Amino acid sequence: IIKFIKEYKPTGEFPYASPEGLYRTFQTAIELDPVKFTKNLDPFMINNYHMLSSFYSGLEEAWKQKKDILWNKVIDFTLLLIQEKWFCEPTKKDKSQHYDYFSWTLSAIGDLIQEGCKSDDWSFPEENHENIEKIITIFINKLSYDNDDYQGDGVSQALNTSWGKILIAL
Repeated sequence: IIKFIKEYKPTGEFPYASPEGLYRTFQTAIELDPVKFTKNLDPFMINNYHMLSSFYSGLEEAWKQKKDILWNKVIDFTLLLIQEKWFCEPTKKDKSQHYDYFSWTLSAIGDLIQEGCKSDDWSFPEENHENIEKIITIFINKLSYDNDDYQGDGVSQALNTSWGKILIAL
């Protein structure tokens, strides 16, 4: 799968029409069988924010459906991922006005953490709490907030931005 994602070139023809279709399919595959995709996460350690946001969104949807997730592996992977030099240094292409894949990835991680601790009946194992705290701390310490992104609505900024989603995950 990773080889296909790395080599993918949109053709405009079905089924390779667009990257959005590829990543929606990838997200759905993860949602359908999250354990299959989380057994070995090493191949997913690549600089591809679009793929990563689909990965985390697929896990969130799977968790909402009460499917098992190998949380230890996901949390350990995320901790390593966000410490990669490239992760917190997106290019302009990664943060374009129309497709801000970097921010989408941060939001997807924040949403997954929120979903994983939303209910005591269905939450990630307590043994992961320390590493989740480390993830949130790294985000707070490494990422900068661009005041140019501020739209003048503090509540929306706090709830709907990647920064807000990470902070809500606290």
